[in-house]
Amino acid sequence: MSGTPVTPSAQGARTTPHRMQRLWHRIGYRTRPQHTDGGFTLLEVVVSFTIFAIIASAAVVAIVNGIKVSDYTSDRVQAANVAQAVLQQAQANPSGVIATPTPAPSIPRSSGTHRRT
Repeated sequence: MSGTPVTPSAQGARTTPHRMQRLWHRIGYRTRPQHTDGGFTLLEVVVSFTIFAIIASAAVVAIVNGIKVSDYTSDRVQAANVAQAVLQQAQANPSGVIATPTPAPSIPRSSGTHRRT
């Protein structure tokens, strides 16, 4: 080994960090971004706002539909209660004589006032 020159291929993968930095600099590689302010780009803000708007509008539609279904169910329960009361009154009076109906009380509703009949 005393008389033979050492070629780069004989050195193997022996390189110094300084040589690697110079090589990366020559090919234009940047290890760190030039602007490290950590902020969001305008495109990221627009995309995230769009996703939020889609999800929020879907949630609003679901809530409104839930309120409508709840209102409909409430009306059905009230009708079932009235029918049950009429059936109980009919069963309690086997002679078939039906008393004179009294005016039904009004039921306050968000969309107006309804009367039981």
